[in-house]
Amino acid sequence: DDAREFLYGGRYRRQHSYLFNGLPWFLSDDARSLLQFVDGHWSVVRRDRDDGNDEDVIAVYRNETEPYPLKWLLESPGVTTWYLVPDEQEIVLDVRCVDTRPPSPAPTMSPTAAPTTPRAPEFVECVENWFTFLVDSDTDTYFDDDANDTESSDSDSDALLRGMYWRIPQAVGEDEGLVTVAQFSVDGALVAANDSSTQLVPGAVLEPGVYSVVYRATNVLTADGRRHNLSALFVDCAMQLYVIGGAYLNTRDYCLREALSVSIEFNESYREVPQTHLDVDDADAVDVQYLFDAEFKIEGRAFVSQFEAFDDNCYVYATQWLNATLFVESASDARTVLGIEAGQAVWEILLLLLVLCVLCLCCYYVSRSCRACYVRKKIRDAEKKEALQAALLNQGWQIGSKHDEEDEDDDVDV
Repeated sequence: DDAREFLYGGRYRRQHSYLFNGLPWFLSDDARSLLQFVDGHWSVVRRDRDDGNDEDVIAVYRNETEPYPLKWLLESPGVTTWYLVPDEQEIVLDVRCVDTRPPSPAPTMSPTAAPTTPRAPEFVECVENWFTFLVDSDTDTYFDDDANDTESSDSDSDALLRGMYWRIPQAVGEDEGLVTVAQFSVDGALVAANDSSTQLVPGAVLEPGVYSVVYRATNVLTADGRRHNLSALFVDCAMQLYVIGGAYLNTRDYCLREALSVSIEFNESYREVPQTHLDVDDADAVDVQYLFDAEFKIEGRAFVSQFEAFDDNCYVYATQWLNATLFVESASDARTVLGIEAGQAVWEILLLLLVLCVLCLCCYYVSRSCRACYVRKKIRDAEKKEALQAALLNQGWQIGSKHDEEDEDDDVDV
């Protein structure tokens, strides 16, 4: 019955000791009930309602409040329909969020705090460049060294792999309701207030390219220009969202493979340059070179939901090449040596001929040396022979003279 009193109503105060499911939580004045974001929905939870030393969900707001559940709550949704779990029926609750404190026991003589001067808000962190890597195949393979680990094929996991994700910037004072952060423009086009069709939300499936998104943080005290007679104080966070197609691995697997530090090269069509992911020590590595007209270095991050729970960031060091041309060492590639261009096969033949010429010269030199040694040996032998013959001749001449005298005598006798 909507008319009956909701037993767990009252004032709930925000707690700052820790976050519950990544969001603030609220505690009732009697410290028995809580307002928490449970399983994707705001819920009223009662402590030890059944004496089981646990917490029981009493009421649930079943409508969707993503992607900004805290913003929905802080903007005072007012009269809304909740589901009362114990009675299994719907109940109407009036939820309002106000920035107030309980009244003091007695009025003070002066204000407890001096009025503050509105100032421009500040972002806690504004990351300018975000990357998402998309593979061309229909089936993504989960990269893991353990063969027992396999990828879940469910549609939610597939959407996480193919959507463009980034972390929405937060501003100082946003949790306290002093500052609002909203998407201001997408690719230069202003985003209409409360019109989701003109917004670009995380998880959107985008074509390869770069997209510009601007978030604006505005001080609520100056959101209305007539208030305090001041113009609105705001600060912008401009982001570039890079969607890289034709990637070797998807975003999650790339970050896992590269230990949260990804280096990648892509061309002007925002597609990864083929085979640049291979390391020199990889078995599949080949001698591949690229020639390009210009290059641009871009540093940023990649959003992976699995790493958010551990407060880890995946850093990306990207290089964009313009007019990249593949240069591969092959037999048909033309190469220029000493100003002469020819195919590699021609250069290999010329190199073979050069080697043969060197071998022939070596053989000629060896043969010539051998011949010179042979000639010198012949000369030495001839000189020895001539010396021997001269000695013999000298001896033979004396013997010959003796014979002549005998011949002469014989002649006289005759």
